[in-house]
Formats: sequence, C-alpha cells, structure tokens
Amino acid sequence: MHQLFEAIGRHAARNSAAPALCSTARVLSYGELSNALSRLYGFFDGRKLAPGSKVFVNIADSDMRSLVHLACIHYGLVPFLVFNPSQVPGQVDHDIVIGANDPLVADLPAD
Repeated sequence: MHQLFEAIGRHAARNSAAPALCSTARVLSYGELSNALSRLYGFFDGRKLAPGSKVFVNIADSDMRSLVHLACIHYGLVPFLVFNPSQVPGQVDHDIVIGANDPLVADLPAD
C-alpha cells in the first residue's frame, strides 16, 4: 500500500493536474488527491488515532467516502464499510465517526 501512496506523490509532482480518480460526479487530479490525503493524515494525527482504531465514515458522497476509506486503511485504521445506509445496524462498533456536511446516516454525528 505504501507504494501506491508514493506513486500518487510522484504523479502529483510530475503533473498535478492529471486525472487520478474519475466518477460520474467529478474528476480528482493527482494534486487534489495528494492534498486530500495529506489533510486526512493531519486530521488522523491531530486526533491521535492509534493503529487499529475503528472508524465509521459518515459521508454520503461516495467518492469522498472511498477516499477516506483508502486513507484510513493506509494509515492503519479500520473503516466500517457501508454501502446502503438502511443496512447500518443500530449500534456500530467504532472509536470515531468521521463526517461531512452531507452525512450518510443523519442521526450519527461526527466526532
């Protein structure tokens, strides 16, 4: 996994505007991807999350949720994958909730 993130950094240094991730909603460049990952790592560092911490990613935007899941795995965290919010159990075992303005599960606030 380290090799993937090193490759993202190399691509961002060579051509930050080149597309890295494409979906029907957006195109994320290598520069944007690299910056987003750096911000997420800073967030994780600031929260002093220990390796193996369980994370509920409460973000409705599937592109951003995927990015946060990837960053969690690389950082050594364990993201809880949710594909259908109606299937979320009443009590999800987690150490932290990472959220956004548009949550996947409305009644689960971010930490």
